[in-house]
Amino acid sequence: MNSVYIEQRTHGYSSLSWDITRHLYARIYNSAGTAIVVAHKPSAFVASVRKQWLRLERQVRYERSSTLRPNRIRELTQALSRVEHIHMTAKPADEAPACDVFFVASLPQQIPPDCHTIYVINEINAALLAYLSTKMPPHSLIVRYDLPAQPD
Repeated sequence: MNSVYIEQRTHGYSSLSWDITRHLYARIYNSAGTAIVVAHKPSAFVASVRKQWLRLERQVRYERSSTLRPNRIRELTQALSRVEHIHMTAKPADEAPACDVFFVASLPQQIPPDCHTIYVINEINAALLAYLSTKMPPHSLIVRYDLPAQPD
């Protein structure tokens, strides 16, 4: 493996889109490049994550307006600048190269060179995971979600 980290997350009581939004915010706050989200219905999921993203943006604005510490105000202003300029799409990376977060139904053959985070909501096998780790930059992250079993 190409020093790619794999994080296993369990979908708990909060919504999946909110969990991805918070995790993505932490990654983008640290300037971690573009991200790919692999989901069953990417167009519906991008709308859900975008809604949560706007909610998170309001929370950051509120926190910035309610703090009195100059260092924290500067940190939140920088974070807000990054949050405001994130573009999400349900198109592949070759159709919308200026976007930061791509929502796709299956993994693309070509992964953008600056893609440091992949969120996998669908099932993924070990061979594909090994293949991804060779195509991603060093110190990248693959986040796998364990979804609860659906009742019959």
